Amino acid sequence: MNDNLTWTFLQINWPELEQFTNILLDQVRRTSPEHWFFDSYRGCSMLPLLTPHGYSQKDQLQRNTEDLCWTNPAKEMTILPEVFSLLKPHFFPMGRLFVLKTEPGTNLNIHIDCSPEKINHADYKFRWVLGGETKGLYFLDKDREKKFPNESGASIYMMDGRHPHALDNSFASSTKYTLCLGSPWTYNKTQMQNFVQQRGAQKVSISMPTIDSNWFNPRYKIENKDVVIPAEHAY
Repeated sequence: MNDNLTWTFLQINWPELEQFTNILLDQVRRTSPEHWFFDSYRGCSMLPLLTPHGYSQKDQLQRNTEDLCWTNPAKEMTILPEVFSLLKPHFFPMGRLFVLKTEPGTNLNIHIDCSPEKINHADYKFRWVLGGETKGLYFLDKDREKKFPNESGASIYMMDGRHPHALDNSFASSTKYTLCLGSPWTYNKTQMQNFVQQRGAQKVSISMPTIDSNWFNPRYKIENKDVVIPAEHAY
């Protein structure tokens, strides 16, 4: 497969990991509601699994540290050590792990999963849909039209987190659970090329729109409403 890293969405073939989907989903579903919190920025509930010092409170999760530890609910998930052993060689140093929960009939807000200073370069993220609808993820193109890249319904994929995206879950009949790997992991080009060659399947490139500053996490202070991405970085 071409190792060019200019794509928006990449389907991942990883049967060794996918075999644990149902087990992990069952353990996630058994987690007490008190460990979840609602993220108004994205518009869904979140369950922290691997965080700085094992913190699970929303206001503690953005601390800049690589001292990541399992949260209390994660310690109850007996399958996570095996899952972690598969992820770690490809995503080192490991980033935070969360599960997003989106109820049927609800949608995620349009948002950007990167900081403003990273907007001019691809910022790849790992996602694993444990349960629920897989085809509702969409990105906005240069005309701000919705583009749905996951036509095959892949449950494991990578995506460019700087690209404005959201989820249309309005037609879903069940709750969607997605395992997300975030910062401080940042892809190494050689590392990522090797991973793409080994695991990558169908990839999709979508043109980038002008960025509305409201799409960034509100913890970032953006003075200008629109952020223009130079053409050489806009696919």
